[in-house]
This record gives sequence, structure tokens and C-alpha cells, in this order.
Amino acid sequence: MAISSEQAFANWKKNRQKLITRGVGRQRLYENTEELLNAFEDYIEDCLKTKTMPTIAGYTVAVFQSQTTRAKYEKDPDFAEACQECRMIIEDLTINSGKVDGSIRKLVLQSRFDYAEKQEQIVAQANLSAEELERYKKELEEDHGITFE
Repeated sequence: MAISSEQAFANWKKNRQKLITRGVGRQRLYENTEELLNAFEDYIEDCLKTKTMPTIAGYTVAVFQSQTTRAKYEKDPDFAEACQECRMIIEDLTINSGKVDGSIRKLVLQSRFDYAEKQEQIVAQANLSAEELERYKKELEEDHGITFE
């Protein structure tokens, strides 16, 4: 079951002291990519249910609890690809949400997703194929009724 942003914040507040006192060698949040992707799916479903746009900050809080933890998972060879896919889905939802003004959308894409002015630079940075992006779009359309123009 997906948790709301309010629930994620309440969990964070409740576990704040644990986060502060935990040191090096703490247990992983996820043992495998399936667990990580399930948490991400819960986050996206919560966003769709509450009609809020998914963000990197929301993804970080809901799935990893901190930027430091997210960075560790993104560098871990066992999780890096799954983390990249999650970012690509958030990026795609940002582009196609229709909830954000064009100039604000451009700013978000440039600052959070390393977009540049020229399309060739964007394509060179993408790790997912066009077929994979289309598969995600189709899945969002079929499962959640989100349409893309």
C-alpha cells in the first residue's frame, strides 16, 4: 500500500533519532531491486492518487529517507540501474504532467535532470531506449489513466 507524503514525513519524524544515531555499517533499506522498485511504485501510486506531481525530493524522502542514502544506492552496482529507471519515470511524468507551466517545467528539467537546450545533448544522456520509455508510458496510461500528448 502506498504511503502519503504526510505519512512519510510522520515516519521520518518518528525515526529521526534512529537516523541520527545510526552509524556506519547500518542495514540496507532494501535487500534487492524488487524491494526498491516496490517502494518507488508505492510512491508513484500515492502521487497519482493525491494528484501531486512526483519529484526527486519526494522520491528521496519516500523511498530512501535521505539524500545520502539515495546517493549510496545510485552508486551501488546492484541498484544503480533501478535508481536510474526511477529517475527516468519521474522525468517523464514531469515532462508530460500538464500540471506545470512550460517555463517552470523547463527550469525543473534543466536543474534536476540535466537537460540542455539542444535535443542531441538530451538524447546522449538518456540511458533508456525509446522502446523502454514507450513501455512505461503505455503502462501508466493503462494502469492509471494518464495520457501523454
